[in-house]
Amino acid sequence: MVLININIGPFDIVPDFIGYLILADGIKTLINHTNIKAFQTAYTITTPLTLISLAMIFVKFMNVLPVDSFYTMLSMVIMQLLTVAHVYFIYIGTIEYCEDELMSDCHIMTLKSGCRNYVAINLFVTLIYTFQLNMSIRLQWAVIIFGVILSLIMQLIFMGHISRMKKITGEIDLMISE
Repeated sequence: MVLININIGPFDIVPDFIGYLILADGIKTLINHTNIKAFQTAYTITTPLTLISLAMIFVKFMNVLPVDSFYTMLSMVIMQLLTVAHVYFIYIGTIEYCEDELMSDCHIMTLKSGCRNYVAINLFVTLIYTFQLNMSIRLQWAVIIFGVILSLIMQLIFMGHISRMKKITGEIDLMISE
C-alpha cells in the first residue's frame, strides 16, 4: 500500500481515512466470503488507521501541534507501522486463501517470500523515517522515494503471482472438467 497525497491548496483531494474506509469494506467482503482470520485482523487494524488519519487532519487544520513536533512524528511512525501490519495481514490472508484453493507449493513459497520482502522494505523505510533528523534532506527524500518504488514493485510482483496462479488453477479446472 502506498499513500499518495494530492492536495489543492491545504485540502487533500482524497483523505487517507476515505481509503481506509474503502479498504475496510473490501476486507469485510473477504471475511464474509472466506472467514480467514488474517483478514479479520486486517479489518481490526483499519479502525486505528482511520482514527489516526482523522486526528492528523484535525491537527493539521487546527495547528494544534507543529509539523515537526515529537507527537506528530510519533503518530506518523505509528501510522506507518500499522499500515505495514495491515498490508501484512492482507498478504497473509491472501496466501491462506491461495493455499485453500490448492495452489502449488512453489507459488505459495514465492508469495510468502514476497510478503517477507515487502514487510522488510517497509520496516526499513519506517526506521529511516524515524531517524531522518540525522540525515540531509536529499538523503531523506532519496531513501523515501527508493522505499516507495521498492514497495510498489513488491506489490506488483505479488499481484502478478496471484494472477498467474489463478490462471493456472483455471486451466487445471478446465482440463479436469474435459
